[in-house]
Amino acid sequence: MRTRPTRVIGVAAAVVGGTIALWMFVGRLGQPAPARAAIEETLVIREGVTFSPPESNTDAAMTSDEALAAFKKVAPDYTAADDATALFGMYTAMSGPDSYRFRDQLAWGYHSESVCPPSPNPVDGEQKPAVCDDWLFLDATTGEMLEGVTLRTESLASPSPAG
Repeated sequence: MRTRPTRVIGVAAAVVGGTIALWMFVGRLGQPAPARAAIEETLVIREGVTFSPPESNTDAAMTSDEALAAFKKVAPDYTAADDATALFGMYTAMSGPDSYRFRDQLAWGYHSESVCPPSPNPVDGEQKPAVCDDWLFLDATTGEMLEGVTLRTESLASPSPAG
């Protein structure tokens, strides 16, 4: 059985801990969101498609989590990969010479790697398993999908025969 001084110390510690937690929570209200994870250099996703750093004074209207939540309202079956990385930047996709589907569109780009599915085209023949770069680009203001891109990047090593 605890003695009175032990109980008093335990209650005091709980009160102080709760007060500190409340102070930390209230102290964050009205503070700017944590720094965004902006892309640092221009990536060429494929020919005519780039993802570039935003201008230094540009912020996203939505966080990456908010944009993804808005997207999942229209695509509820979508599940982000566990290793997906969200980056903020400007998305550009050409649709022809001197014409664009998107030009310097503020976007969240979600990148992950996966094992590529085999091609359904019989002309491609048998393919070795490969790594794919998967990108999902969402409008940083509305969360609407701009484009999804999957690119085959490298072949996986063939398993060695059992021996």
